Amino acid sequence: MDVLSAIALADHCSSLCITAGKELRRCFRDAKYANQDIQTLLNRLNKVKGSSDILRLWLLELKKSKIHDLEYAVPFDQKAFEDTIKQIRDLASRAAKGQSRLGIIQKLGWVAQKRTSEKLIAALEEEQRSLWEVTSGISGLEDILQENTTAIEKLDVNDGDAFSDAATLVQTSGTQPHTTSMVHPMVGVKRTWLGHILTDDHDNEYNMVRHQLSEAAFQGDWEIMFKALDIGAQEYGESWVNAIRMKPLSHSDQMSFWTPLHQAVYNNASVDVIRRLIEMGASRTLRSRYTEFSQLDMSPLELAHDLQMFHLYDILSPTIRWHIPSRTLAVLEKKFDDIIRQDLGDYVGERKLYLPALELCTEFEPEPIWFPVKLPGRQSAGYLYRVEGRELVVRVFNLPNEGDARTYRVAEDGIFDIGQALPGSP
Repeated sequence: MDVLSAIALADHCSSLCITAGKELRRCFRDAKYANQDIQTLLNRLNKVKGSSDILRLWLLELKKSKIHDLEYAVPFDQKAFEDTIKQIRDLASRAAKGQSRLGIIQKLGWVAQKRTSEKLIAALEEEQRSLWEVTSGISGLEDILQENTTAIEKLDVNDGDAFSDAATLVQTSGTQPHTTSMVHPMVGVKRTWLGHILTDDHDNEYNMVRHQLSEAAFQGDWEIMFKALDIGAQEYGESWVNAIRMKPLSHSDQMSFWTPLHQAVYNNASVDVIRRLIEMGASRTLRSRYTEFSQLDMSPLELAHDLQMFHLYDILSPTIRWHIPSRTLAVLEKKFDDIIRQDLGDYVGERKLYLPALELCTEFEPEPIWFPVKLPGRQSAGYLYRVEGRELVVRVFNLPNEGDARTYRVAEDGIFDIGQALPGSP
């Protein structure tokens, strides 16, 4: 099989998983009597999609090399996979039709479908292993791939869950942070506002590990998720605990803005996982922009409410440490936006920058948050900001011109250029 055909196969598998996943999610929302079985099937389907996506990433790297044909037969039965997806969609359809029945009849009807569900899960496990066998074979071409990238770590496949055991994480040479990455200008800043949400704005290595973070959260692979968060801090000097899934500019209108905490709720993570995310700085006030539930813009707590995860209500309830009136907060946020837009002009709209939501500041102690701005050829540009009382103090670095530095105190009655920097800043 040639590389382009293999890429098309990976795309096709991923697309089929997305289609079936949407239909299963509708069942998960409505068919409460079958939630556990549907969730298990959905999780396995998501893992197959993740394996397809990882295979595609490898193939895209291979495409950059001089290799055009794979040197072995691809051990993946596309027809069998398509049949499995069809059976999953049929199962979802039958479950949806059962909604009009009385509760006890619904439950009895699902008992008859449970064995089908279990067979489909086993089939997906086998197909995932086949996908990973293809990926493992391609990773054997490591010497050639290294001519184009050092971003992918060679994988080992164990007998257990293929994606969990062999998920890729970015490896970089040496232990120093990437010189091409944006590192905040203040050592010790724990929180980062990740405003660049387009893959076009980052290099391949950064995109690869951010993709792994999003995939791990999406699939409920918490070990890999926390490893990716560690890489973000150690290699890039950024906190990714509130990172959303990035997409290219051409797909920027398809972002859901789910954070790892949203995914943890949806995947029914343990309280320990959720507590660890919160301790790392996960926001309980950030909202999505799209869901398939009761509202488009949902906080993790609202998502838990829709999913009837009552045991998570307390831990997901935001702890507000700075009680700033919502009207005041909105004014400060608008004025901060004005500062950014004045510095960056059309770049804000052209790059779809996700500008800081100040409600997040109310959840934490008064420590600075770093918003890196990634401009071509510019290092350490951005905004260091924090709430003080009912005002916002903003320190600007290397904007609008390289070498510029200034500090603003933002209040309801205006924006004031002041001489003092934030304590501890350079």
